[in-house]
Amino acid sequence: MSADHIHSRELLLRHAADLFDQIRDGKVRVDITARYPLGAANQAHIDIESRRTSGQLLLDPSL
Repeated sequence: MSADHIHSRELLLRHAADLFDQIRDGKVRVDITARYPLGAANQAHIDIESRRTSGQLLLDPSL
């Protein structure tokens, strides 16, 4: 995949499906370093800005 402008919804969905396939197949690794409840998005932002956390964060509505 390249970093091209996505011109249509169909192309966006195809690229997204390709990415999720690569994640599932282990070709792309996603490391979640911190999880926050969706309602704590403000705290997640504060933690990123203050460098208390870094990397990939997940805002999880199920927490």
